[in-house]
Amino acid sequence: MIALPILLVLLHLVLVPSDATSGSLKSEIIRGHSVKPHSRPYMAFVISKTNTTSTNCGGFLVREDFVMTAAHCQGKEMFVVLGAHNIRENEQSQVIIKAKRIIPHPEYLMNEVKNDIMLLELEKNVTLNENIKPIPLPTTITDLCDGTNCLASGWGIFSQEGTKISDTLQEASIQVVKRYCCKQKWGKVINKKMFCTQEVGCIGDSGGPLVCNGVAHGITSFGIEPCGFYGFPSVYTRISEYLSWVKTVMQLERH
Repeated sequence: MIALPILLVLLHLVLVPSDATSGSLKSEIIRGHSVKPHSRPYMAFVISKTNTTSTNCGGFLVREDFVMTAAHCQGKEMFVVLGAHNIRENEQSQVIIKAKRIIPHPEYLMNEVKNDIMLLELEKNVTLNENIKPIPLPTTITDLCDGTNCLASGWGIFSQEGTKISDTLQEASIQVVKRYCCKQKWGKVINKKMFCTQEVGCIGDSGGPLVCNGVAHGITSFGIEPCGFYGFPSVYTRISEYLSWVKTVMQLERH
């Protein structure tokens, strides 16, 4: 774990407008609302550092020693903030832990945004409490029906015209759309290992969870730019297609 002063330095590096708007893989909650503080105890604020820059993504705790996020969020060094609601405040509930292992899916393809899933093994097990709890994953290969109600959460930009990420955790209620309809918009990039949600733009931080009936079914992967452009669904990695890989990685750390 890292001391609070270092956390403040890291957050200063990522909580600036330019980080939130760079690239085509967006990290934004559009048309959402601020959630009740600490009501989503699985949420993680993920900080990725390279030699020259720091950026932020979403993520979610799946075990006391693992956070799941998107592979395109990978950095040279990565840290996760757990137990946060207002990411700019010194909340006593916040814990920051460095990832000792950064494990993107071995078949992740950046240019095609395929297999956009990554596990972060934490340096230490986080202490679970009412503000920090893992979220369940699917137990079998599961598809979501058209119209399924889900939630996407994150600290990303919260207006179409905005450039500043949100201080507080935001959430939007969304519905799953047919993969066929999604493919009509996005083309052959869409495959059976993805979910799509209704035409609401970039819902959810990159790497954040698509939560349906209390289970993390998806990882926010990509959306259209400019964010909030009607007609293009948001796209999520379908977690249940990767259960075997996830279990293998996590079981290895038990031995």
